[in-house]
Amino acid sequence: MKRKLLALALILAMSVALLPMTAMAATGPVKVGDTEYATFAAALTAVPDGGTIDLVVDTNVTVNTTINKSIIINTNGYDLTFDRRLIIADNMIVTINGDITVIGAAADDGLIDEFLLLNYGAKLTVTGDVTLTRGGIKVMGVQGYPQWSGLLTVGGNVVVVYGIVLEGGSMSVGGDVTFYTFIWGAAAVVDGGTMTIDGAVLLHEEVSAGDSYPYFKLGYLWDSWNVKFVTDLTNYDRIVDGYEIFGYPQVNPTSVVRLKHVHIYDAVETLPTCTADGFTTYTCVCGHVYTDDIVPALGHAYVAVSATVSSTNLQDKTTVTITVYGNCSMCGDFAQLASQSVKLKQNGTQIVKIGAYSVTVVVNGNNKITGIFV
Repeated sequence: MKRKLLALALILAMSVALLPMTAMAATGPVKVGDTEYATFAAALTAVPDGGTIDLVVDTNVTVNTTINKSIIINTNGYDLTFDRRLIIADNMIVTINGDITVIGAAADDGLIDEFLLLNYGAKLTVTGDVTLTRGGIKVMGVQGYPQWSGLLTVGGNVVVVYGIVLEGGSMSVGGDVTFYTFIWGAAAVVDGGTMTIDGAVLLHEEVSAGDSYPYFKLGYLWDSWNVKFVTDLTNYDRIVDGYEIFGYPQVNPTSVVRLKHVHIYDAVETLPTCTADGFTTYTCVCGHVYTDDIVPALGHAYVAVSATVSSTNLQDKTTVTITVYGNCSMCGDFAQLASQSVKLKQNGTQIVKIGAYSVTVVVNGNNKITGIFV
């Protein structure tokens, strides 16, 4: 009996000992260095300032997330989705290598324009795409104080459901920006910041731009007298460094939208001539000019029109030099076509070959040349 009890006690002890080992063997969705964490929040707490978080599986962050450290997040090709708001704290510098999606929740709708929020001086760089399926983007800043101005830099495309607000902050997008709806009377509001878009500005098929829904509202948010509405993306104010500038000059010149200028050319064709190549000149309204579509020069098309002879008296000699001349049928240029020494008969009409041309020579009974024709 004692042996049975001892055996049972040993089995129970071994089972208890195995429990923490099993828990330790479970892999989490994110890593900091060589340590794996079960949640993104746990990894964010553990990562040091200047450290790196690596995803090892698709990761959903289910709580409101404030990043209050300057860190790097590598998605490593996995999905990184924030089910609630994503906030970058004041003056933090964060780089996310990959794509991110911010969904947000109904509980956060009171701040729906801030589902992705960059606070004062915060810098967020996303190398891939940024997609907001419910809310909007807001970047904070202080006009005249760059160190307190947030900056969102996106290497890929941006899709945003509830507009973009740059309240003193700035935003730069390497790809396209697609808007689904409008906020504060526009698809995007720029109040004291700069929005730079290298790709296209697109409206989802569910919406359309009109007089009451401009693409951009530039200037002071609450001052209708000092606001410029951009309803037509072709009516930019000027072109600087390859960007179309909207919102300058105006009452608030720090509120600017910069769209990558796409050249639209007028083509003027220059036809080829006998001696010069033809080409097409392409000129954009911005002043950029280039030539292309080269057509080689046509070359002259001469037709023989006359001939001369070095001597008309054949009494002393019968060998003379005959020269043929012609005009170009396209440009009228007159040129010598061929010249050759030939031996003629002392009388009669005869045809001689001068280069590629046949020349008729008429000699009278006195050994005089009285006519020469081509």
